Amino acid sequence: PHMRVFHFLKEKVNLKELWNRVCSLEPNKKVKIVVVFLAVMVGLTVISRVTYQMILPKVVMGQADSGTIRHTIHTQGEVKSLSESPVFTTEGLLVDKVVVSTGQAVRKGDVLYTIEKHTLDQMIAEEQGEVNAVSKQIQQMKAESDGTSVSAEVYSLQQERWKKEQLLQEHKKIKRSGYGICAPQDGVVTAIETKAGQKTQGTADVMLADSGQNLTAVVTLSSDEESSYVSKDTIASVSSSDGKSADHLAIASIDNREAEGTIVLNIPLPQNEFSLGQLLSVELNSASQKYDCCIPRSALNMEGSGYFVFAVTAEETILGREYTAKKMEVTVLDKNRESVAVEGISSGQMIIVQSDKILYDGNKVRKMR
Repeated sequence: PHMRVFHFLKEKVNLKELWNRVCSLEPNKKVKIVVVFLAVMVGLTVISRVTYQMILPKVVMGQADSGTIRHTIHTQGEVKSLSESPVFTTEGLLVDKVVVSTGQAVRKGDVLYTIEKHTLDQMIAEEQGEVNAVSKQIQQMKAESDGTSVSAEVYSLQQERWKKEQLLQEHKKIKRSGYGICAPQDGVVTAIETKAGQKTQGTADVMLADSGQNLTAVVTLSSDEESSYVSKDTIASVSSSDGKSADHLAIASIDNREAEGTIVLNIPLPQNEFSLGQLLSVELNSASQKYDCCIPRSALNMEGSGYFVFAVTAEETILGREYTAKKMEVTVLDKNRESVAVEGISSGQMIIVQSDKILYDGNKVRKMR
């Protein structure tokens, strides 16, 4: 800029004539002119420097450093039990009414569902008749034998009678309990597999879980880039809406369900802290290996399918320290929302993290204070 001022003066002013006039002046006036001239030049230099600095891109600088990349996922999980047990009765009984609902807490001895009274009474009468008939048949066969040995046929009938008696006693037990199927222990109903009007299948009619022990937070994640970092080394923290929380929890199992595109995690919970069926806020923290060079995410730029950063070089000049942006290609090794691990620059390298203008390779820049 000061050179442009010089050329302007050269075109507009006869410098030779001006010089002759200065030489003819008295010495003290010459000194004053020289002082004024130097002051003007200093002023122009300052103005030029300030103007030059004003038009430079203002940047925030940072430094590449070694470190790890943390991957944090915020999600939800449901409290479930690892110790569920089925409640069932014999096959073929007609269900009259289901008196509990999923998620309901029950005490030992509470009725879960009832059996239709008249059909059960009829079944008991028929079974009692069958037991009596088999017993009579066994007595007749023993009477016809010599009494010294039991034939194979008699042994078979005895086995048949034992089975019928077991079934009869089970049905009588249900009748004595008021036709109800009761909870064998304290717990929470987690599933109901029957309903009024259906016949029992001899398998789980109701699933009952321990309400306070062996609880786990079950978390379902989508199979994406973030969830791919979850491993057995991931640390979990959970919290509930009633203010309870637990930190530094380990992941017990990771079930990758590729067909569904999900990953299911089981996180064991401390005893007696949370309730079955409760929804929890879950934070999953996974740390990567240690990388030699990590930078803020904002310092990373993309061009096509590649990445680059602007490194900074500093040079001392007569006008002070000048900074220059240098474009450097890098390879991304790992990243999260805040940081990136890269290869292609060295640890300790000064880089541009933020700029108020678009930068190009070789741009002079001004450090933002």
